[in-house]
Order: sequence, then C-alpha cells, then structure tokens
Amino acid sequence: KTVSLNKAPLGQLCQILAYDSPNKEGMYRLLELGLTKGSCLTILRKSHHFGNLEVALEQSRLCIDMDLASVFLVVTK
Repeated sequence: KTVSLNKAPLGQLCQILAYDSPNKEGMYRLLELGLTKGSCLTILRKSHHFGNLEVALEQSRLCIDMDLASVFLVVTK
C-alpha cells in the first residue's frame, strides 16, 4: 500500500518511493541523514501533540516533523 510517511501505521516497515518539495526547509538534512529513495525505515512513534514522528533508519532514530514527513511517499511492507 502506498501512503505518505506521516500516514503510515505504527510499527510498519516502509520503503521510500519518492519525495516531493526538496526545497522545503529541513529536507536537505533528512536526505543527508539517509531518507532517500529506496531507504527502508520503521515507524516507531507518533506524537500528534508535538506534531512529529520517530522512525528507525538502519542503526539510527530520527524525529521528523509531520508536515515534513508528508512529502515522503512510502510503500508499506
């Protein structure tokens, strides 16, 4: 199933298919950290109160703003 990263369910393994709006503030840093096309990650936690989500990417944990996460298109596995 294909969804935006911020809509992926908790605990779900996802693969990044594409991303939109590479000029959005903070986007280049996420690309440098490894959120690139083909990368696999797992949704660990969502905080609607603070507006972010936590993902596991290889050996790292990243917190991403929900608005920024919405530009990533992922396929759930």
